[in-house]
Amino acid sequence: MAGAVGIVFGLCVLSFTLGAALMYVVTRRREDASEAPPVPAAAAAPGVSTSDATWVPRPAPVEGVEDDYDSRPIHRNAVMGLPQAEPALAAFAEPVVEPVADPVLDDGQGPALPPPAMPQPVEHTTASERDDFRQRYLRTFEEARRKAGSN
Repeated sequence: MAGAVGIVFGLCVLSFTLGAALMYVVTRRREDASEAPPVPAAAAAPGVSTSDATWVPRPAPVEGVEDDYDSRPIHRNAVMGLPQAEPALAAFAEPVVEPVADPVLDDGQGPALPPPAMPQPVEHTTASERDDFRQRYLRTFEEARRKAGSN
């Protein structure tokens, strides 16, 4: 398995190196071409006159578009806009019957509710008992904080 990984890695390195070398050659040729002195027109082609060498061929004429070009459909489909034909089986299909709901008899009663819950007895505590409970509650957290070593 390690040998296969090495081979794949080696091929990757090789392809990277070849790509870098190819790019160097291509860019070097472009640099050399841009730095080369211009060739005189008389020496460019022996049988061509200097006036013909400087002229380029005329581009093709631009044709105008029709007036209704912007109002036609975008895909210019000749079939677009024709009515679509129904499938042959649609003529023989039976119509779908809508189901009719049965009327519900109104018996005048709503759903049965459960009986209300009995009230829970309230604890009757004095102010001193509540204060004592509060102090014990706070002391518990103070001890936990002291044991943890935090402020």
